[in-house]
Parts: sequence; C-alpha cells; structure tokens
Amino acid sequence: MRAIVPLLFVLAACGATAPPSPSPHAAPSLGPSPTNTASASSSPEPEPALRTVENATCVIRTENVTLLEPLPLSYAGKEFASVQRARRVELRATRGAATMEVSTEHFAAIGEIHLEDLLVSPRASSASSAPHEGWLTVWRARAKAVANDSLSLEVTLPSCVTPAAPLAITYPCNELTFQPEVEPSSYDFRYLKRGTKIPLRLAPRGPIVAWLESPSNEPPEQVAELERKGRAVRIAIPDADVLVQGWVDASTLSPKWAPSADLMGGILVAPTNPPAGSTVQCSADVPFYVRADDSTSPMRVGTLRGSTTIHHRPANERGEVPIDLGLDAASLPPPLQPFIRAAAIAGCIEAPGR
Repeated sequence: MRAIVPLLFVLAACGATAPPSPSPHAAPSLGPSPTNTASASSSPEPEPALRTVENATCVIRTENVTLLEPLPLSYAGKEFASVQRARRVELRATRGAATMEVSTEHFAAIGEIHLEDLLVSPRASSASSAPHEGWLTVWRARAKAVANDSLSLEVTLPSCVTPAAPLAITYPCNELTFQPEVEPSSYDFRYLKRGTKIPLRLAPRGPIVAWLESPSNEPPEQVAELERKGRAVRIAIPDADVLVQGWVDASTLSPKWAPSADLMGGILVAPTNPPAGSTVQCSADVPFYVRADDSTSPMRVGTLRGSTTIHHRPANERGEVPIDLGLDAASLPPPLQPFIRAAAIAGCIEAPGR
C-alpha cells in the first residue's frame, strides 16, 4: 500500500479518478484524515533557548577548570545553577550583557551572569603578568566592567595595605583565565611592628606606593623578607588574591616568632547531603528548562548528558520534573528551579545504587 500512495496522489493532482480498490477494505482517502490534521496542527514550534551574547567584545575561555569560586548561572535575573568544575567554560560579554557557556561531565548549559560574580586570573604567559606599577602582582581579582576587549578588575588588598593612589587595573580579556596559572611560593616570614604606619617604597629610596599598618590590638601581619640592602629590606606580603612587594626600613620588622594556633586560618566546608527524591538514568540527552516565573513560557538553558544520574522530585501538574544538577551545582535550592519534562524520562531506568 505504501507504493500506491504516491501514485494515487499524482492521479488526484491531475484530476483523474482513482480505480476502485480490489481490497474488501475501504480505499485510502486522498484528503487529510482527522488524525493527520490534528498531527499537523499540533506540530511543536521551535522551543525558545537561551543564547550566548552576540558580537561579544570580551571573550575568555578556559578548559578543564575548577573555578576560583562557584559561579551562579541565571535567567531573567534569577539563579538556576551554580557551577564550579567544568570541562570548558566560555565567557562572552559586552558593556551591557554577559553570558557563560559551560560544559561539565554531566551537563551543558548557558546562563546569564553578573560580572561582579566572576573571579579571573592573569595568564602566566601574558604581557600583563608583571607587577602592576612595579609592586602589585595580581593572582586573582573580581571583574568590574567590560571596556572594548578589556576587563577592569576590582582587586582586594591585604588588610594591612593601603595604596598611596587609587588603583586602576585593566587586563585584555585574552590575557585572563578562570584558573590561576601561577602557584604562590612559600616564604620565610617576619612580622610588621604593630601600631606603626609604615611606608612601602618601590626602591630603597624610591617613591611611596602604599602604606602598611598592623594595628596594635590585633595579631601582627606576616611579611616575607626577600633581600636586604643596608637598612632597607625588600618584603613580600602574599595574600589569596595578590602579592604585594616593596621596600621597608629594617626597624619596622619584628623578630621571627611562632604564630599561635588561633592565628592559623581554616577552611569552612559546608556539609553535603544527598539530593532528596528519586534518580534515573537516560540513554539519550535530556534538555532542561527554567521559568522566569509561573506565568512565562519555559526557557531551555541546558542539556543533561546521556547516562548521567538525574536526581529529581515528583512532577507537578504541568508535567515538569524538578531536578538537582548533581556535583556540578550548588547544594542549596537556587532561586529558579531547573526542570525536565516528564515525557523525556518516561523510558529511562532507575539509577543503580539507590
């Protein structure tokens, strides 16, 4: 019968009458059947999907990255995921908009971002990796604004350092990365005298670039002695974000001492709990969505990779299944709840180990 249908269509188009069917069953109709009409009228329109910023002037790409801190991904101003480990990330930004495209082991997604949520590092091989104005090496800094193909940065200095003049630090975007390429060195520490305002100089008798101060009612600030020239000592003040270097008078340094346990920093690790709900595994990729609010249409923002364990909760009345994005996303519930469609996991299997 399949071979007859195209022929019958041609005959009908030419005004000929189709011969009677020898079959006892009724001949196939040349006009659209009610079922076909419904199928044609219900053909889904292309679903909206979030796109990266077009004509971006600032582009930063990094492969196999652990971001310096979790990066929130948003849609319509609300966060739907927070990613820290990824196979690849790409920032595309202009003066007025920024998106991040991420690809992880478990999913791929595109999200809008706020630049101030972004920590970046100069590439070790970049021309800008030399100390800023000869005394400040930037290891990581927070993005401020895009200016053509460059990014201005907000640098956090050690609490004991006050620059002699306001800092204005800008890097070309192609000289920045999302993962530090220079590991801080280990140092032989000395300590600033407390209760004294100390000038930091570019050279032993050079201009003052910053002021150092270790309050008398707080533990002394650690500095590393790098070299001496007479009474002048070149020091370094390493911090999580920057390395400050310069010259001070030897009289401003205290003898070495062993810091007490209460001065040693710690790392607060949030407790991790397994996501609530059920888990499934699908052989095919599964798209996921968010809604700006209950009255808006869903926006596709990413895809869960095939064979990924999907942590989900029961579907709502619209057939939307809330999901947790696993190890690549924050454990706290984000302001926007990502979801998949119930029909997309109808044929998936329960994940092993549950």
